[in-house]
Amino acid sequence: MKTIIENRILEIGIEKSVIDSKINLMVKKTELELNSSNEINQKKKELIDLGKFISCYDKEINIVDTLIEAPDFLIVYKNKTIGIELTDLVLNESEKRKEGLLRKLFNQVEIELRKVPGDLNGIYAIDFISDISFSPGNKKAVKEEIMDLICGGRATGDLTRIRKTFHNDIHIYHSEASVVGPLTRKSVEERIKAKEQDISNYVLDNLEEIWLLIVLGGVQTSSSYSFIEDVIINQPFKSCFYKIFLLDFYKSDLYELSVFNTEVII
Repeated sequence: MKTIIENRILEIGIEKSVIDSKINLMVKKTELELNSSNEINQKKKELIDLGKFISCYDKEINIVDTLIEAPDFLIVYKNKTIGIELTDLVLNESEKRKEGLLRKLFNQVEIELRKVPGDLNGIYAIDFISDISFSPGNKKAVKEEIMDLICGGRATGDLTRIRKTFHNDIHIYHSEASVVGPLTRKSVEERIKAKEQDISNYVLDNLEEIWLLIVLGGVQTSSSYSFIEDVIINQPFKSCFYKIFLLDFYKSDLYELSVFNTEVII
């Protein structure tokens, strides 16, 4: 069974050298020292996001600690000890819940398909009809239809098509992403302000700077956008964070936002 890290790498790709040198040791530490599976999966997801940031920004960044709660990570960069707070920017909460249901369903199908005789390995991109229901009764039917299509059947219900590319394992994802409009400055400002409320709880000992990393999922409907408003890039944000970055995870676009620092910067 693939790990959350392997799934995320399959979906977008991160340089293997970054995974090997920056993340794997921290993943093992997370698995050993955290007890809750939810906490472990969340920290692994954040580690992948941080690894993507490092591969886009500067591979000389070294991760020092991942298990502190506030901020999320400690790094060393250019001889400075820096705290990084990481946050997702979700533009559509209802779609985010739908994506969670899909991922759970796909994981179940992947497990079942590995038990089927024959070589079904591949990456499968699935398109659904727009008004698909994920009620308890319909989820079983959707699961069975996905398995039937991959095994050579024909679409008869909620699926419109499946596209396969070759791979040495089985991975399923939802290929359809809706473009819902611009990424607005207001949505970014609200996320920054929400995270600033946590700064008073940070352990600031030995920190020289605090950075904020805002992550967009990119290909998922819950964080889809058609363009980024110019004022996000061109006008500074007032913030307690020393630096603020906006990372489109799937497009590998990283923006360092202009910041007018206020209050305590460390």
